[in-house]
Amino acid sequence: MSPMCELWKNFNDNSRTLAKAKEMDVKNLATVSGMSRQSIYSYWSGRMMPGLERIEMIARALEVDPLILLSNPDTVDFNDIIAGGTGRRKPAPVPPEDLLDDQSREALALGRRVMQLEDHDLLLQACEHAPAGRIRRIAALLID
Repeated sequence: MSPMCELWKNFNDNSRTLAKAKEMDVKNLATVSGMSRQSIYSYWSGRMMPGLERIEMIARALEVDPLILLSNPDTVDFNDIIAGGTGRRKPAPVPPEDLLDDQSREALALGRRVMQLEDHDLLLQACEHAPAGRIRRIAALLID
């Protein structure tokens, strides 16, 4: 499946699931979002993919971050959203440092130094040049 098709499917699945959980039908969602029912039907039927502005309008109506609507549904905690949370799944707790292997300890130390940087552009540049696996390891170790 192409990345665009995957985002489209994620949007459809997540927006429908959230609307249903918040007891909103197409008519309610259209009213709250300021769109027509036909637009919502078109998005949910797969005939059209909303642009970013429309995704933001639907996200506001559903009271979620627009990225949640495009996220893989397996990574979204819908119960947390309904309870007023962000919907982002919490990572497993980090084991004590003395239980980490050398590579993980090194990644954790590097991650802590990077998190202290105030220059977000520099941080993004560093992430662009680091292997994805290393960034994931650092992120997993830093996030509680």
